[in-house]
Amino acid sequence: MSLCRSGASNPLGKLSAKVECRVSEDTRDELDRLARECGMGLSEYVRELLMIRAHGVDMVRTLYQRHLEMVVGMSVKTYGDV
Repeated sequence: MSLCRSGASNPLGKLSAKVECRVSEDTRDELDRLARECGMGLSEYVRELLMIRAHGVDMVRTLYQRHLEMVVGMSVKTYGDV
């Protein structure tokens, strides 16, 4: 049984590239607070911010919509909540 991610768990594919930067403790604490407000961990929150900045909110929205449609097997726009 394989527990590795398939590469399809994120709309942009496998998350193999690594980006690191140093920030002040105050900045990290604020990002952590913002992440918790969204119900996310710090890494997930920063990843989402970077994806939106790099690809644009409309592209990220489209990618997540396609991912969701793939998971439920139908058009969410057509069928609504399932």
